[in-house]
Amino acid sequence: MSRCCGASSTISVMDGDGSQQSSRLHIQDGNPRNKTALAPGHSLMDWIRLGSSNVDLTGVGGVHQVVTLTELAKHNKRNDAWLAVRGKNPESPKIFSDWKQTTNTITFIYKVTDDKFFPNYQLIRENNNEFRIKINQINGVINHEYDLIDGVNWPPKWKKNYDTMEIDFCFTKLIGKIWKFYGSRTIGSQIKSTERNYRQWQIVCNTMLCDNINLLVLKSKDYMEIMRIGRHVEVKMNVMGTEVSRYYTPVPSSIHPDDEAPGYKPDCLCLIVKRYNDGALSPSITALQQGQYVTLSNELGTFAIESFDQCSIIHLLSAGTGLTPMLGVIQWALCRRNITTINLINFNRNEKNIFYQQQLDKISADERLNVVHILSEPDDSWVGRRGKVSDVLLNELIGRAIKHSCIFTCGPIAFMTVAREALVKLGWTTSQLHEFDG
Repeated sequence: MSRCCGASSTISVMDGDGSQQSSRLHIQDGNPRNKTALAPGHSLMDWIRLGSSNVDLTGVGGVHQVVTLTELAKHNKRNDAWLAVRGKNPESPKIFSDWKQTTNTITFIYKVTDDKFFPNYQLIRENNNEFRIKINQINGVINHEYDLIDGVNWPPKWKKNYDTMEIDFCFTKLIGKIWKFYGSRTIGSQIKSTERNYRQWQIVCNTMLCDNINLLVLKSKDYMEIMRIGRHVEVKMNVMGTEVSRYYTPVPSSIHPDDEAPGYKPDCLCLIVKRYNDGALSPSITALQQGQYVTLSNELGTFAIESFDQCSIIHLLSAGTGLTPMLGVIQWALCRRNITTINLINFNRNEKNIFYQQQLDKISADERLNVVHILSEPDDSWVGRRGKVSDVLLNELIGRAIKHSCIFTCGPIAFMTVAREALVKLGWTTSQLHEFDG
């Protein structure tokens, strides 16, 4: 496997009037001989002698100065150019990037080096050679625009590592051969916008999981977004002449590798939607057929799963479709080496309302994961636990608060209220509890 190091500079620049300006940092990677020659009649020794002389080459009398990015941006002329060496934007975590290749693939690697929070990544394809990676951080956005020396297939496969904070994007080359370098990359930056961006997403597959609950697999042309755990999207449709919207939490394409969502590819998004017969939107969404379209926003919300990195014991309380955000949490927890216990308590009315039961049973082969299904109105054939959320039940299945533990809850409002009151009685603090909106 051939491997080449890539540049990792990320400099945010603003115009003097405060307007956004992309820093046009152009990098031709993998070509160390890409240099500017000295003028005729001069050699490297001339440059060394000049640097060793007493001549002030700084322009500021040799005195160190603190230079703002606004000031730096002003000096961009041919005869007045300032360069930031090892410059950092204190408002944005540093992103390290690298690349590697085989004969048939090329992989771009991104890693957060000085922050514990995973960014949101958006990839936009222009053609077989050009694409853009948009890195959405807490206080800013970094754009990496790639122009490859040869074509690649879309979409790339991607993989997250929650321990190392790395994400890999692996493209398949159109022509299998080793590249001398990948091409060029332009780096830009901008202020993070609070405006929502909407795109058309096409239905790839619409599958009924159980009574009134559907799994939708969607894709948007030449676009993919790696959304963070517990975040949500706004879904909009025109229903009988009126625009109606609701919020849904994307779910993993699978929680067990043998059960990938039908038709899923790396650029797809998966939503679980419960149909309410008198609902304003859910009957229309669950009725969508393959090839039809729906409007989705970009990732929304502020939840950060990394805030619970120090917890070694994770409890999950879900009721009905409240299981939806728990799927991503379970996937994250199983990837973390420091987590010793994952305790899922899943409430439903009857056995027909349980979805993902087989997948949950399969991943329960991991000794760290314990799954308990509790039904409030089971059939006579049900041999599992029965009942509703209560002080007595949570005392038995979760117990009193202990350090390095946390509890996530999601479900109907009444369920959330009873669970919260019971957990507070057991000594659990607000910093140990997180409620997803049901």
